[in-house]
Amino acid sequence: MESNRICIILDLRMPLFLADFTLLEIGKEKNYFDVDRTEVAFRERYEKTIRPLIDTIENLEGERKFKFSLFLSGNFLALLEKNYPDEVKRLGSFLKNGTMDLIGGCYSNSLASLFSKKIFELDIKRHQAIITKVFGHKANTFMNPENIYSNEIAIELKKAGFQACFIDHIPWYMNGNHPRQIFKALIKDNFQLMVMEYAAGKLLEKDKKDKWTFVKLVPYAETQGKDWGTRIHDLIADSECFTVSEAIKKSRPANSISAPSPIGAVARPQGLAGLIQNPMQKKSLETLFSLEEQILKKGDKNLIDQWIGLSNVEYLLSMNPDKVEGTRPYDIFIRYMNILTDINIRIS
Repeated sequence: MESNRICIILDLRMPLFLADFTLLEIGKEKNYFDVDRTEVAFRERYEKTIRPLIDTIENLEGERKFKFSLFLSGNFLALLEKNYPDEVKRLGSFLKNGTMDLIGGCYSNSLASLFSKKIFELDIKRHQAIITKVFGHKANTFMNPENIYSNEIAIELKKAGFQACFIDHIPWYMNGNHPRQIFKALIKDNFQLMVMEYAAGKLLEKDKKDKWTFVKLVPYAETQGKDWGTRIHDLIADSECFTVSEAIKKSRPANSISAPSPIGAVARPQGLAGLIQNPMQKKSLETLFSLEEQILKKGDKNLIDQWIGLSNVEYLLSMNPDKVEGTRPYDIFIRYMNILTDINIRIS
């Protein structure tokens, strides 16, 4: 009997904390992001959860031909390069010996794919640029924030040079097909789709119909008291590991998926609506993307990068009263709108 084939996707992201930007600070040339607070949180997160996981992967290297695929947001990789250059070299060694491959995405973990083709393109190019600079590697697979996907997004990704992307498991788009396989997008060009599963502390239930299983592993999630070695062994039990690039090369998709409208965010109780549809989120996104023409015309690259960075999904999530602990959503909204007002003044 053919063994189950599994791809482990390690997902590493780090949003920049917004500065506490008050009305009185508009026009005062204050930084929009709290860099010091971000770096402290990053180092704490890395030491507590990520370094132990990378140590485990290093120990697993060569054991049962363990392999994995890695996504690092642009913000995460820039922070890693600055704070832990030796860890960058360690990841590079995994890439060099074939234990790991890299996945492309949006530098800023941006929602731009829903609102602006141009900004989506710029954020992708910026992400490709940093992973090429750091690792000398260009990704051929894409992971959009919240696995947001549509036929139109597939067309844009194909133009950008990608061969495949991840989607969420939404049964009514599967046309009765088992999700654990690689699909093809219903567009003119050849483009492959992989259905993402979330580990969430559970053992995967395997099925004889399984062809390919793609499991997202987020190291900040609970491990149910298990060390990382036990956790990973549980995930890959009775399975053969592949990188995502290897899976694409081996696959011959027979079934297709069509998504005329955007889908995704199934891990969120409210789906996409929980990211973009309450009044604060709507106002924030409307104001943010209304600045596009003016800000691109001004041509200030640093300002453009900061502005695109404000489309990070985490800021919109923080305006959802159902999901946030700590700072009140309305306070985040006011801080966010003050920053956008400051940008508007700078480009006017």
